[in-house]
Amino acid sequence: ELTKIAGQTAQPSVQRLAQVALADVVLAAYNGVQKAKGALPVAQDALAKAKDDATRTTAQKGLTDAQAAIPKAEAALPLVGGVEPTLSAVLKDLNADSEARAQAALALGSFASPTAIVSLVTALGDFDARVRDAALAGVQSAGPPAVGPLTAALKRPGTGAAAAQALGGIGTPVAVT
Repeated sequence: ELTKIAGQTAQPSVQRLAQVALADVVLAAYNGVQKAKGALPVAQDALAKAKDDATRTTAQKGLTDAQAAIPKAEAALPLVGGVEPTLSAVLKDLNADSEARAQAALALGSFASPTAIVSLVTALGDFDARVRDAALAGVQSAGPPAVGPLTAALKRPGTGAAAAQALGGIGTPVAVT
């Protein structure tokens, strides 16, 4: 329902709120997966360092919970996978609210698809500083798949400095070369 309303409605304020909410849902889904995956090594480390039976039991429960959380978190990803075109359209819509466009940029970084990355790299040269900053954060979160488009953007007026900053933020050896 949010995707429909975010795409078009006769009520601009409702559309704006739907666009922001849609981006927030995407960010929550992807952040949930990262959080669940991040908990696993912590739980494994706690189990390895457990000195007594009580601590081992608690650590084993933490590990079991962490392992169970990953598939649950990943189950949400297909639900948000179809919203990428809507978020790209919001980001490209220069008449859309800057908060909605910025949230769309942040969320698009989660997808790390070629289409999302192109939208984000283009937005690095946006007229709105809020959108530029969010595009920078979004393209950095896309990571190594963004290196090629960012390298090409280094030579374009209006995006070169931001592309260099994004490459620095990605920080992989491929980005450095």
